[in-house]
Amino acid sequence: MTKNEMYPLFKGICRIEDMDDGYIFPARMTKKQEEYFVNDGPGMGMRAKCTPGVRLDFYTDAKIVSFSYRFGEAYRKTVSFDLYVNDILCDSHHNDGSDGGKIVWNLEKYNMYPETYEERRVTIHFPCIAQTFIKDVEIGNARPVESTDSPENPKRKILFFGDSITQGVDCGVHASLNYVNLTARYLNAEYLNLGVGSARFCPGFIDNELPFKPDEIVVAYGSNDCVLVYSEEGVRRDIPEFFRILTEAYPGVPLYVITPIWNWRFDDNGTSPYSEAEKERISIVLDLIKDSCEKTGANLIDGRKLICHIPDLFRNNDPHPVEAGFAIYGAELAKAVYEIRNGKLK
Repeated sequence: MTKNEMYPLFKGICRIEDMDDGYIFPARMTKKQEEYFVNDGPGMGMRAKCTPGVRLDFYTDAKIVSFSYRFGEAYRKTVSFDLYVNDILCDSHHNDGSDGGKIVWNLEKYNMYPETYEERRVTIHFPCIAQTFIKDVEIGNARPVESTDSPENPKRKILFFGDSITQGVDCGVHASLNYVNLTARYLNAEYLNLGVGSARFCPGFIDNELPFKPDEIVVAYGSNDCVLVYSEEGVRRDIPEFFRILTEAYPGVPLYVITPIWNWRFDDNGTSPYSEAEKERISIVLDLIKDSCEKTGANLIDGRKLICHIPDLFRNNDPHPVEAGFAIYGAELAKAVYEIRNGKLK
């Protein structure tokens, strides 16, 4: 299939690039946004080119679907493609991110006996933590899943900004179980994931020429602003400026702003490893986020309430949730957004 034939079958992308070796790269960002992170420091460009939230979504009469793939750089050593058939997660294909391969899925394997199907909906979620290229796509007489096909298909569009948690860096086993994917699934929404590991409130990342036109926006920065790249001058400049530019680019679009979620470093028993100076930084960042929400009318959501305070739901000594943690996060965020929409949560 050609690039132009493939484009309507993709969700969660802004463009498709042709590679010299015949592969295509489905990119979730505009070229301007991608270059912003390429120029932001070592590793940032690689993370921006990863494919969280990118998926092929189509109806087909084919009994078998297949494609070849290869990777650019990978963020972790376990990456996966997830296969949904008729909206049910049925299989995953795993790789260590260092090499390519070919995936062949026999869709009849996933029939729910005694049902048979002349046509199936197939959704393939791409890896969250690797730049992914594909070619030799064989999917039969495929047609795209449109947002207005039926009541079960999404109508609202949600744009997600965030850091490595939003990117889903520890969703290596099941790429589709990132909280972004789950939140959108629970809310029956279309979505674009602009999460980038190590990202912070970066006003220059916002591109008002983004082809994805959201009905709602979720912002989930703050952790890296607090500790990783903290400067008081920088956060006092960048956080209000991010909100100013975002609200000018998307006037009237509801914003849901999540403060940093709980992790073992924010220990409930007062045994946090953070120094007093680091705790002061966290306080400054949180105050700036809250103040910006008040000034712009954004909806503030307490991230500490979106996930259980249990270290087992996180990667070892790491602030990133694993799939079980993401499952809770996605459900609780969807609940919070739903309640705000309906005036039940202030």
